[in-house]
This record gives sequence, structure tokens and C-alpha cells, in this order.
Amino acid sequence: MMAEALLINDLYQPDPETAQPLLSVFIPGDPQPAARPRARVMPHAFKACFRCFSAQEWLKTIGRYVQMYVPVQKAWRDAIGAALHGHIPPEPFDFPIRVDEMFYFRRPQSHYRANGDLRPDAPIWQTSGRTRIHAAHAKNRRSKAGTTSGGDRDNLEKEVLDTLVDLKLLRDDSLVCDGRVRKLYCPPGQAPGLMLELAQLE
Repeated sequence: MMAEALLINDLYQPDPETAQPLLSVFIPGDPQPAARPRARVMPHAFKACFRCFSAQEWLKTIGRYVQMYVPVQKAWRDAIGAALHGHIPPEPFDFPIRVDEMFYFRRPQSHYRANGDLRPDAPIWQTSGRTRIHAAHAKNRRSKAGTTSGGDRDNLEKEVLDTLVDLKLLRDDSLVCDGRVRKLYCPPGQAPGLMLELAQLE
């Protein structure tokens, strides 16, 4: 029993020496979490119309139904695909894998002084949801009043892993057995995006 307990403890302490690096790439862009399912009402265009003998009767047969859908974060997925172009293997990875993700987010306006300097007490870790973008991190003048999404780490990770599967880099996200996910605000000189590292577990 003692030997089994030690073995289990060793498994919970991943050793970087047991992983073979596969790729390490920085993906520029604004990280986005996986969107939650939403509902919308759609018109039912055809219902027993073969029994309709007039336009008025046909209109009475039109009903409505609710459709569930998941919004796609196209801009963020396109950024991931562009950064990984040339890194896609001939066949998707089909072995235990470690995925480390370090997300860098634009800083909100409250992190800066009136003169634009970063406040000394500005936090490092990203813990908020949607926040106002500071002009120093705005892509254009209109972005000054825009927002950037932080999101939960599990949803951020899910969006990345789902994209890796869609790109046929991974056979399935169930192959991810180890890894670390971190959310940080951009330090001075750091562009927003994702530092992505993959390694094969032995």
C-alpha cells in the first residue's frame, strides 16, 4: 500500500523531464473563452401547407420554434489557425499530451494613471470579466471605449483545445492529461495573446 501511495503521489507531481517538447508558439490576439450555448426563435417556414388554399390560411399555419446554437469566436480561432500554420502534423497527435497555456490580456483603464503610466499597484493576474480597454492597448480610437473579455480559465482552455481538434492537431481533447493554464495582464512591452506549449508525455 505504501508503494502504491508513493506511485500515486509521483503521478501528481509531473516531471518536465518525462515530456518531449512538440511545439512552442506565441499566438497574438485577444484571447476569448468558449461561448455558452444560446437560444433563438426561428420561423417555421412550412407546416402542412399542402392543405392551404389561400395565402391567409398559409400564414395561419406558420409556427415558431426555438433553436439552440453556440456562437463561434471566429477572430480568435482564425488567429490560432494562422499562428499554427506550418505546425500541423500529417496525422493528428494521438498520444498522452501536456498543454501549457499562458494567456495575456489587455489592461483595463483603471490600471493606469492619468498620464498613461502603469500604476505600481496594478495587478499581474487577470481575475475580472469584461473590462474597459485603456487607450495604450486600444487597436484604434473606437477601441478606447470597447471591452475585452477575460473569462474563466476552463472556458479559455476549452476554446483553445476545441480549435486544436478542429485544426487536426489533436485527435481529441481527452488526450490532454497534464498542463498549466495561467491568466495574466500584459506586462509593459508584452502584446496580448497566448503562449502555447505542447509536449508528449511518456
